[in-house]
Amino acid sequence: MFFLFIPQIIGVIAGKTTDPRKLSVFWRKLPAPKSSVIFPKDAQSPVATFKIRREFEKKPSSREDHDAGRRKKGVKAKHDEATSDIVKLHYNESLEAYRRSRQLQPALQEYVDCVNRTAQLYEHTGRITSRATMKVVGQEITLKCRDCNLPGKATDKLDPKKIEWRMIPYNEPRDIQIIYDTEKFIFNAETFDLTVTDLTVYDSGRFRCAVSQETVRIYDLQVVESDRTTTTFENSADGPISPPPLILPKDNLQFITRWNDWAPCNECGVKSTRRRVGICTVTKGIFENPIKPVDYPTLNMYGWGLPCRSVLIPRNFSMQYTDQLSRPSEVQIGHCEHPCPTPPPVVFVTDENGKIVDQYERSEKGVYSLDKGPPKLPPLVQRVTAYEAEGGRIRMICPKGSGKSVRWQNCSTTDKGLLCRPVDPFYAEKQSQGRILVTLVNALLIKRITFFDAGIYSCYYDGRLVATIKLHVNPRKNRSLKKIVTIIGIVIAVLFFLAIIIFVVKNT
Repeated sequence: MFFLFIPQIIGVIAGKTTDPRKLSVFWRKLPAPKSSVIFPKDAQSPVATFKIRREFEKKPSSREDHDAGRRKKGVKAKHDEATSDIVKLHYNESLEAYRRSRQLQPALQEYVDCVNRTAQLYEHTGRITSRATMKVVGQEITLKCRDCNLPGKATDKLDPKKIEWRMIPYNEPRDIQIIYDTEKFIFNAETFDLTVTDLTVYDSGRFRCAVSQETVRIYDLQVVESDRTTTTFENSADGPISPPPLILPKDNLQFITRWNDWAPCNECGVKSTRRRVGICTVTKGIFENPIKPVDYPTLNMYGWGLPCRSVLIPRNFSMQYTDQLSRPSEVQIGHCEHPCPTPPPVVFVTDENGKIVDQYERSEKGVYSLDKGPPKLPPLVQRVTAYEAEGGRIRMICPKGSGKSVRWQNCSTTDKGLLCRPVDPFYAEKQSQGRILVTLVNALLIKRITFFDAGIYSCYYDGRLVATIKLHVNPRKNRSLKKIVTIIGIVIAVLFFLAIIIFVVKNT
């Protein structure tokens, strides 16, 4: 079949074939790749359909008629060129593999950078460098035993019993083993990560992960009551963006913002917002070079940097770089759009002979199967009623909601009934001019309370309702009347004491 194309190939090379119609016919006659799959027209195939516009009309040549006859005698053609302009692009394994490789390219580059950075630090120091991190009270943290995971490859199968997390608290100089069967410490048997929830100042200390009694990762965790933060935005059109890194090349120092992962979208199926937290971090510009004019060995011990407000920073260093260390941490807000999860599939109930006797959807509430055993009771929802005065301040905390998957909802009574709306951190803070905001620990803070703030506030964690707060706003008391009553009371008390003094003086 290749010999049929020799005259046209020679013509293209010689420059004699210039008609674009003949060139298009030439390329259209090339055989399809072997990995392509041809479906009948009436088959329900997972194909992508593209419409092609005809830019010119042409009459079929004798060679086209000959090839069309051969196709009709052999394999059925993919489409009828005379009646349809629809071309179906079928699944191609090589194209799909290329797409997957492009998707994994950023993660692969991140993995390579992580491995090179770890090897560089180990080669320079000769030991595993610690990682210093700082969190606010009420947050949660996930400590990774392995932070350089090859994308697309499953974690090596190790016995989770050989993985051990230990902790040395700052207030107790002793090494203790962490017990996983508590709600405080959650161990992931697949990734060997340790999650510490609802952090307190007593959780500050050194955590280390050991595999077969060999330490592979060390963390120094500091938990503070509060941190200096500012709100930035991913897009400059929404507001101020994150400031650039502050680099001091002469001192071999840089002050950067080290970001955590993005939290999930506030809502699914629509355009919403997401948040992430960035911590001010100081690190060396070139790790091999010393800090000038005075080198600080502490930054060599923590090759990944130190938080700007860390207690591990030397005092002389803090005094020398006071302005640079005052760089605030950030809560960044960005836009996102995430599809809603697909509904669970239909479950078929069969008898002993395998005959289907009933079916139900997993999303149906109150429907259970005896084959699956008794269902687990969901945790109780915490319900609280709060009374606050107008102009006051309230801080609502979501139980176990210091993680990323936290969403607040406000339900208020209107003329049309109960109206529920999600509390978007971006629009709530922007429309209220900072009066309503979501803090670092996902607590809902309302300042200068008004009557319109009354209602039911619900907290959802991982899509599950965990708490509701019913807020009642009491009217503000008449401050002028209260002030007058207070003054009158003070005057009466003073006159009473004067009368007693005069009476005592006269009697003496």
